[in-house]
Amino acid sequence: MSNLGHLLINGLGVVRDEAKAARLFRHSARLGAAEGQLNYGLALLRGSGGVKVDYQEALDWAQKSAAQGHALAHQQLPMFFNAAKNPNPPARSLPKSEAELRRLSVKDLGDVLRAEGIDFSDCVEKSELVARAALHLLGEEEPWDAAPEHTLLLEPPKKTREELLKQREQQQQQQQQQQ
Repeated sequence: MSNLGHLLINGLGVVRDEAKAARLFRHSARLGAAEGQLNYGLALLRGSGGVKVDYQEALDWAQKSAAQGHALAHQQLPMFFNAAKNPNPPARSLPKSEAELRRLSVKDLGDVLRAEGIDFSDCVEKSELVARAALHLLGEEEPWDAAPEHTLLLEPPKKTREELLKQREQQQQQQQQQQ
């Protein structure tokens, strides 16, 4: 099951589906597979697949995997311990496409909209929630740097041929007057 989860989370030969991969990792972990325990711990750590971030539970699953002798779990335990010390999980990244919005559950869609301060009280069906989220969350924002490292240099407008010829004539007249 853990291997199938790897295929799903990476989109290898199948359509990428993080939520289904997280469910497979959880099922595999509950059955006692060391690989599944580590993968489910990583899903809890990152919040991938719509899983609620829980650093302590992630640490517990990683420790169970390491106790079974999983080498990668041993290597990654310090990361889990450091994350468990921080009780405030980072904000979950917002969905970046309408397909990602459709994969979320109704509860998760409501949580995302609520966290962004978007009113969705008039939405009855999931399709309405997806449309509301797509309207407000998927708009492209203009990148803006509050403290740019380099000032923008604007080139002066290019002169036409006639303007250049006129300028040359004026320069020649000035030279003749000076002589």
